[in-house]
Amino acid sequence: MKKWLFSLYMVIILLLFCSLAEAQNLKFEYRSGYFSPQESLIKKVYDKGWIYSFEFGLTGNFGKNHGLEVYALGKSFSRNGELTYTKENTDLEILTWGIGARYKIDVYHQIIFPYVGMGLNYKRFKETNDLAKTTKYEIGYEFQGGVYLRPFKGILKVLLFDLYLNYGSCPMKFDQRDLDIGGWTAGIGFGFEY
Repeated sequence: MKKWLFSLYMVIILLLFCSLAEAQNLKFEYRSGYFSPQESLIKKVYDKGWIYSFEFGLTGNFGKNHGLEVYALGKSFSRNGELTYTKENTDLEILTWGIGARYKIDVYHQIIFPYVGMGLNYKRFKETNDLAKTTKYEIGYEFQGGVYLRPFKGILKVLLFDLYLNYGSCPMKFDQRDLDIGGWTAGIGFGFEY
C-alpha cells in the first residue's frame, strides 16, 4: 500500500509541476519493441519476443528547449513455450500498467528531442499450462532513454516518431524460486503530440 501512495504522490507532484510550465502538450503513442527477459529461466522456456504498448503523456515545456513529460502506459508481452522437464506447452502473459516522467530537450530546431526517464510499473505475471496456472502481481521500476523525432512541418507537425531503449526490473517471489520478470527492450514508436 505504501508503494501505491508514494506513486500517487509522485504523479500529483509531477502534474502540478507540468501545470506551472509555460506550455503543455498532449501526446498519444503506440510502441513496439523487442523484449529480452533478464531471467535465464524465462529466456530458456519462452525466449525473447515482441512487446506492445500504448502511452498517454502530458509535457510541460520550460523555456525554449526543455520539457518534462509525465506519462501513463500499458504494455503486453505474451509468448508460448515448452516446460523444461515435461516438455508440455505453456503460455506466458506479462501485462504492465505504469506511470513515470521523462526529461526531454530540443537539440535541433523542434525536430530532434533526446530524453531520459524513469517510472513505476504494476505488473501481472500469468503462466498457464496443464500442470498449473500461476498469477502474480508486483510493483517494479524502469529506466529509459531515447529520441523523439518530429521531422514534418505544417499540419503534419503533430506526427511523432520515437526510438527508445528501456530497462525494467520487477522481482517476484514464487514457491520454488524468485524471478525478476524485467529485462531490456529496444523499439520504435509512432504517435501524435499537440
